[in-house]
Amino acid sequence: MTIGYTTRGDPVTRTILEKSSSCEYVRVRSFKNLAKKIPELLGKVPSCLRGETFRGGVAEGFRHVDLYHFFNLIALPPCRKPYVTTFETTLPRAFSSGRMMQRGIASMMSSQCRRLIALSEHAQRRQVAFDKANAIGELDKKITVLLPPQKVLVSEDAIEQKNQSLRGGGGPFRLLFVGKNLYRKGGSEIIKAAVEVRKDFEIEAFVIGDYEHVDYASSWKVDSAEDLKRLLNENEGWLHHFKAMPNDEVIALAKTCHVGLLPTRDDTFGYSVLEFQACGLPCITTDIRALPEVNNEEIGWLVNVPKLPNGCADFSTAEKMRELSRTIEKGLVEKLREALTSPEAIAEKGIGALNNIKANHSPETYGRRLGEIYEEALS
Repeated sequence: MTIGYTTRGDPVTRTILEKSSSCEYVRVRSFKNLAKKIPELLGKVPSCLRGETFRGGVAEGFRHVDLYHFFNLIALPPCRKPYVTTFETTLPRAFSSGRMMQRGIASMMSSQCRRLIALSEHAQRRQVAFDKANAIGELDKKITVLLPPQKVLVSEDAIEQKNQSLRGGGGPFRLLFVGKNLYRKGGSEIIKAAVEVRKDFEIEAFVIGDYEHVDYASSWKVDSAEDLKRLLNENEGWLHHFKAMPNDEVIALAKTCHVGLLPTRDDTFGYSVLEFQACGLPCITTDIRALPEVNNEEIGWLVNVPKLPNGCADFSTAEKMRELSRTIEKGLVEKLREALTSPEAIAEKGIGALNNIKANHSPETYGRRLGEIYEEALS
């Protein structure tokens, strides 16, 4: 069986590419993507080419494909091959309303679309709510949940050995955060909280991310690169900042740390949490979206924040974003103090986090289930 994919981005690498040993994976260029290049260079993309869709067309003839596996994409003509798609919020993502959204819904309802693979139960709930709101409940039977795979990276003995010094009052207590979009993922709040906690505890923090740019869940009205730069400079002896770091170096660093951090304002899924847990790090995260599915108080710590009915945090205005940031920072200080005053719990939670990876994110189990989905799609 030959599975077609369209990009080698991180989500595709984590959830699709080479995950089923019974398949051959080949990359197929999207006709839409090829057609967009010149308009993009001119600064204008036609509406018919916007959105997350796959048109196929002539490009399909380059390689034989039995089935497409997309990430957040749906197929539109001239693509005629059957497809499954993994999604993290709702589909179709291409268009929010109008004729093109109806074309997307029609594609998902057609026999061409064989399965909608939700990245989390949260994504499934969001899709079911969308389907109900648009009177397309028959789509629900196509949805299945398949949590991302993650291989185990350390042993339980390694976790115990790493945390032994903390039990005896040794230090320092090492924290790790990784997030390209530093503000959205909670990096600003981590720096401020760590500076506060450092007044009473010996800690060392590693922050990896870019604080010079904001995205949709951050704003220069709320966030300040100048403030972070000042805090980093004033505390450079124990607070280490890196704009970026190769993943293999992040993993090596994680194996030397005690707690992972992702107090994010908005993430569809916390991949870094899975990597931290696979290294035996219990994590402090917010309780938004899918994060409670991979983290809880038994294997880590949750910072509770006000949420919308769909499970997302509300950062729709500068004031709401500012209040969310304050809530995260306060919660981080509380959870860090809780961890530091009970160092024996860090190893226990770390082993629990590792067992969570073994039980719910096994690459072998994931690959078998994905292979079954492919077989079902073509039967």
